[in-house]
Amino acid sequence: YLGKNDFWSGTSHAIKPLGRIVIAAGGLSGSSYHVVQDIAHAEVDGTYTLNGQTLSTVSWVDANWGLFVTQFTLTGGGAQNIGITLQNGSGGTPTISTTGNDLDADVVADTGANTDTRARIAARTIGDSQSFSGNTINLSMQPNTTSTLVAGIYSSADTSSYQSSADSLVGNMAQTDVSNHNASHRSWWQSYWSQS
Repeated sequence: YLGKNDFWSGTSHAIKPLGRIVIAAGGLSGSSYHVVQDIAHAEVDGTYTLNGQTLSTVSWVDANWGLFVTQFTLTGGGAQNIGITLQNGSGGTPTISTTGNDLDADVVADTGANTDTRARIAARTIGDSQSFSGNTINLSMQPNTTSTLVAGIYSSADTSSYQSSADSLVGNMAQTDVSNHNASHRSWWQSYWSQS
């Protein structure tokens, strides 16, 4: 689930889930797995292994920006297709469009009344090749490579230009930019924990 503390329903006067990002590597169905929360860095590390092939993941939400990141590293075996599906907060299909290399999901907090918050999830991958099919990014990974999913998230409470802001955050992002965001994210958490 993705959430923002400003994603309010004007109808029910409650915070609503903004959306979901569902990741599926069908070729690794039935794999053994090990998932660990790295509390110090506010990251989740995963390792999925089947028949000598391992997919390692590191996921985090940037402490300073509306940015969700998952890094995929594939070792051993053959090519692997990874489906990355964008959904609204209830698991349905949002309004979908594309901007450049981004798959854009536009969501609304509730019924779509004028008082309901709206948001955009702009997602793309960096690294191996991607294609779009409906609300899914299909990432084709080759063995011994690393690819990164980046998803920019802005709401109408952030700015009236939330759609273009989400697109701008990730549209031209390179792996070095992701590394810089991660360093800033980790610095924020280090400062937070040092005050505890």
